[in-house]
Amino acid sequence: MTALLLLGMSTFAEIVLKDLGGGKVSITFLFKHSASEMNVIGSFDNWTVPGEAMTKNADGLWEYTLEAMATDEIQYKFFVKDVWIFDDQAPDKKDDGYGGNNGLIVVADILSGATPMKPGAAAVAVAAPAGATGTVIAPRKKVQFGTETYFDSTTVLGTVSGDEEFVESDINAKSIWKFDGDLVPNLPGHLEITAMDGQTKFMTEADADNAYDGIEAASTGFIVNPFYYFGGNKRPSLASLSFGIEGSYLEWQTGYMDAGLPARNSYVWETVDPDNKAGEGYSLFRLGSKLRAFGDFEFDAAVMPNKSLDGYFGYLAWLKASYYGVALDFQYDNRSNEKTDSSLYFDVSMRQDYIAGIQLVQDWYYLRGQYLLSRFAPDGAVDNSAAAKRSAYKAVLGMDDPGLGVKASVSYANRGEFAQLLYGDSDDQLGDPMYQKVAVSGAYRYTYSASWFLDADAQTASDSDNADENVAVTVKPAVELDLKTYINVPAKLNAYVKGFYNTDPASGTDAMGMNSAGAKLAFEKYNLYYKLDNGTADCMFNTLLVDTTVVEGVTLQAGAGVRTGSAANTNAAFTLGAFKTLDAPQAKSPTVYAQFLYNMDPYDGTAEHDFDLDGYGPDSGATALDGLANIRFGISWNY
Repeated sequence: MTALLLLGMSTFAEIVLKDLGGGKVSITFLFKHSASEMNVIGSFDNWTVPGEAMTKNADGLWEYTLEAMATDEIQYKFFVKDVWIFDDQAPDKKDDGYGGNNGLIVVADILSGATPMKPGAAAVAVAAPAGATGTVIAPRKKVQFGTETYFDSTTVLGTVSGDEEFVESDINAKSIWKFDGDLVPNLPGHLEITAMDGQTKFMTEADADNAYDGIEAASTGFIVNPFYYFGGNKRPSLASLSFGIEGSYLEWQTGYMDAGLPARNSYVWETVDPDNKAGEGYSLFRLGSKLRAFGDFEFDAAVMPNKSLDGYFGYLAWLKASYYGVALDFQYDNRSNEKTDSSLYFDVSMRQDYIAGIQLVQDWYYLRGQYLLSRFAPDGAVDNSAAAKRSAYKAVLGMDDPGLGVKASVSYANRGEFAQLLYGDSDDQLGDPMYQKVAVSGAYRYTYSASWFLDADAQTASDSDNADENVAVTVKPAVELDLKTYINVPAKLNAYVKGFYNTDPASGTDAMGMNSAGAKLAFEKYNLYYKLDNGTADCMFNTLLVDTTVVEGVTLQAGAGVRTGSAANTNAAFTLGAFKTLDAPQAKSPTVYAQFLYNMDPYDGTAEHDFDLDGYGPDSGATALDGLANIRFGISWNY
């Protein structure tokens, strides 16, 4: 809801590029937004949160100017309150690797006039100032290269009393090469090559006495066949491929292997999840832009035959229409139970979804509803189960009034036993089978320095045959404060508490308690994170983490934790890490990092250098690395 509100209030964005001569340019970001602060973040600052602070100019626009080279390629987003905002008026865009896009500025293309300042505008070359000298920069090709690459070595040790022994040493390596852009005019494409992705154990507890053999094998592998050795003895392979044609009257897109399915959001649910892989392939046929808008009436239609669901043949289709504040949506999903014999695709029982949705928007108020009917149960009983068991629905009534500083919504959801989304994430979006849920959510900005939040829900079994009448209630109040306003401390505080209450708890289950609590204190040069994690049975974990940037751009990270409960193998935990992005443009400025982890893992085992947090504590959970220590060194590229 926060992201939608922020996007909804973004009414103006512009990039102003000036040729300074001598191979240099200035780039000014302008953004109109009602937030009390705004940042721009991107490749120019190595995506260091929260980015570069923007200032209000005389026209009331957020503004930030940087100097760059005429050969630079810059990716960026706007950033405020932990929300990343894509600039849909950017000169170009690039896949951000998380299902969205970054704004993209290829300076040479804009200087030459090959790319306009705004999408759809006429391309005009940017003139250099009078008397300026320098080499004329030719426009680059539209196809862009990016990569996600890291190498690291991890040594694992035991920490439990009596078992403090060497466990193993591993080499972890991953390198995904990404090509994205117009393969030929009007033929956009995307492909990814997995150069390596695996783990190689070059020393284990069993052969710790033969350390020389492991080091020799690693050295030989690095010299002779590095991609094969570091990739876990797997050959490089084409991992993802998608391309298409963007016609004015018809659009076509196809994808294979690890390419994500084209995401589709209906009014309440994401009915096509981009995390679902294309597998054996899909083709999407969609109306072109000239057929999707007729004055105030908007219309959209598409069909997508595919073999993306475990190789079974299937297809989906949708129709969507909107007029002023009224919008209707219908989607049909299908998946055969036959893989190889095409003559039987439609002769056997098929999994089917019928999904209908409606949205009504009036000023700051909205009503959204979604209904799902599944025509196939896991046991094949298509018509023998009641419709209620194959149905799911959700209704959301809400308001979003920036003038009052109020956002609020109330929703009701119900999911039958066999209801499922073929191409979406059923459990995360529909909730647990045979349950119904009422939820409320609200946010109130009391002043520009204080905001209050509340999320609460009550969930109970919806199956009338279920004798358990327990109502599980969760409540999560939160606050966001600028402490300088109240106690003259230059910091911002975010804090929350999450609790639960069961009206009829099962045997051995508490009637009332606290799942977790957390807080973040953000100072100018460092951040403090605290979390109490009580969500794991018989294990409570308190953690305190800190990160700060010190001299020469080195970021230090440290943390400590305390476990209690019968499920805990160890009580004390701590971590110490550091990383630095090297100033080496010719080597694409890699980041080097080192970490020592003792009974806790705030990096979630991802072999990367940033904390991976959930609720201001380790996303890996209370029991991760309990009883083990890791020593890790690595280097990574991500651009």
